Amino acid sequence: LPRVFERWPGGLLTNFPTMKGRIRYLKQLREKVLNKDFGDMTKQEIGKLEKQLALLEQSFGGLDMLDDLPEAIFITDIIRGKIALKEAQKLGIPIIAIVDTNANPAGIDFVIPANDDAKQGIRLITKAIIDAYLSDRKTKAQLAAAAKVAEEEAMGLGAEPDIEAVLAQKEVAEAIEKQEKSQEKEKEKEKDSPAKSKKTSIKQ
Repeated sequence: LPRVFERWPGGLLTNFPTMKGRIRYLKQLREKVLNKDFGDMTKQEIGKLEKQLALLEQSFGGLDMLDDLPEAIFITDIIRGKIALKEAQKLGIPIIAIVDTNANPAGIDFVIPANDDAKQGIRLITKAIIDAYLSDRKTKAQLAAAAKVAEEEAMGLGAEPDIEAVLAQKEVAEAIEKQEKSQEKEKEKEKDSPAKSKKTSIKQ
């Protein structure tokens, strides 16, 4: 999940297109340093590049998976994270937050009353939220997969018919037709039989 460990990058939400460009540049810089793709750069230039990467990692290191504006944000300390709070409120993004006794819960969509200085408590609450998110994501993925299978099956009904089934139906139809013709012939024979017997008796 995307996350911010240190200071919130101002404008991360309200100026997202620009911030997205910075995140994209961070990814490119990471790959360049990882592959040591420095070309003809001097040691001094490489050093500057590595320092730049370190600064970008500090600000955006946990946001490399953030491709779009989040559907909700979770804040562990709304006093320290007041910029994040204001940006989310401005854009109407739902806010889940730990609210201590010294903080104002106004404007928080989902308030979690707790001590925002207790590290163990923060870990437990954060884990519970992540678990709930992953569980919901898994459920949605399963429902989407089931819906796709149902759609494919429905499309299969209107697709090319099964050749074996068509041949079997044809054989049954031919057998019925043959049987009907045979019955008609037998009826005709039965009709002719009395006439022949009459003619025979007259001759006698």
